[in-house]
Amino acid sequence: MNLKNRNLMVVLCGILLVALAFNFFGAGIRYVFLAAFAVVAAVTLSSGWVNGILMALFFNFIYYSLHAETPILDGAVNLAVYAVFVALMEMIRRRGALPAGSGAREERVDPTEKAFARQMTKSIMLAHGMLLEIKDGTSREELLELFSRNVMNLTGASHMLVYLSKNSGDDLELAHSQGALGEREITKKLKHITAAGLARGNMDAPSADYIKGLKNEKTAAAAIKNEKGGYSMAVLFKDGEFSHSDIYISEFFAAQAFIILEKQEMIKSLAENYAKTVDALVLAIETKDHATHGHCLATMKYAEKIAVKMGLDAAEVEKVKHAALLHDIGKIRVDSGILNKPTALTKEEFEAIKKHPKDGAGILDAMKMFGDILPIVLHHHEHVDGGGYPEKLRGDIIPLGSRICAVADAYSVMLSDRPYRGALSKKEAAAELRRCSGTQFDAAIVDTFIGILENDAGQQAEFAAAAYGLSGEEPVN
Repeated sequence: MNLKNRNLMVVLCGILLVALAFNFFGAGIRYVFLAAFAVVAAVTLSSGWVNGILMALFFNFIYYSLHAETPILDGAVNLAVYAVFVALMEMIRRRGALPAGSGAREERVDPTEKAFARQMTKSIMLAHGMLLEIKDGTSREELLELFSRNVMNLTGASHMLVYLSKNSGDDLELAHSQGALGEREITKKLKHITAAGLARGNMDAPSADYIKGLKNEKTAAAAIKNEKGGYSMAVLFKDGEFSHSDIYISEFFAAQAFIILEKQEMIKSLAENYAKTVDALVLAIETKDHATHGHCLATMKYAEKIAVKMGLDAAEVEKVKHAALLHDIGKIRVDSGILNKPTALTKEEFEAIKKHPKDGAGILDAMKMFGDILPIVLHHHEHVDGGGYPEKLRGDIIPLGSRICAVADAYSVMLSDRPYRGALSKKEAAAELRRCSGTQFDAAIVDTFIGILENDAGQQAEFAAAAYGLSGEEPVN
């Protein structure tokens, strides 16, 4: 089998191993590994032990990256078994290649094959490094710079362009340029049909279509189709010929980088939709309960300050903020006459009000996007002594976010005018928090919140302004 066919075999088997690692077919783990053994055997028999070992490494890298809970020892043992298996396949391959009646061995591995194997090993190591470098908050420009640097390093390219589009039929726009040719005039837009024609990889693309004035540079283009039918394309320039392995490597890295970019856009869109949904729900609450206008926002500000002061990580702070904004969403199921009643509630009316935490959790659960804050919303009226509702939880069994929201909610309510009573002063509200500390409220959270009010005069003004019309008083003593 010549080098081109061996490379094609390796690429096809690599694609099959990726499919097995992702387990798109939902097969049992035993069958996944049996199929992987068969693929590795096929590569070893057709292309030698070097490629067999590389395929085993490739499969293990992807599989155990996707299944982080798997013990490292299992991965090491699995790889050792693969190594023994590959060695046996290599022995079979070499015996099959011996001439009849001769003790001569098959000729040594082709130097080009060894170079290809080294290049593949380096590409896997760099791919692993690239994934480790990508963190939450990595910008698109940082990701494309990392992607371009790795591909240029592996292929020997002198310059690289990245073009992106979102939807089917859209033209591609230049998103990144890196390398030695940056001073030349670069094409900013490419037609969709150009990318479609290069989707299978092109080793001799006309460089003039991308960078003006090039004469001797060879050009290669790797185009990847996204989920919406648009294309993302990497264009490489080199003073020399590109090999099949160069194309394979550029497509391998392009697929990773472009998928990450696509997921980043999806996450950004989801976050924007999440924020819009939260705003709409808050508006629905305040439209239903006129007396509490601004209460959700004030509660969120207090809860955020408490969570930050207590040292919660950024993700937990965000959960507390969103739960505080939506803690009263269940009140949209409570009769407006009860919510806006100008006198004290009857026992029956209060029982109706007490349903709002469960109703709120039910509403948010039905929306399938607020699962992480459901416990906080459900339990924000529990008391640490067990006297709250809806489940009479006590102490640390109550979620921390719920205990924070309880203090923030109560303080905001006490500072607000209600139909049945006037607003309390900040000193009176703080005194009430202290009185109920250890019974209704978590004592440590009350102490933290009072400390915020006492020690930060500037923040005191912001808190008072958030409580609508109660600014200008002295800090709580």
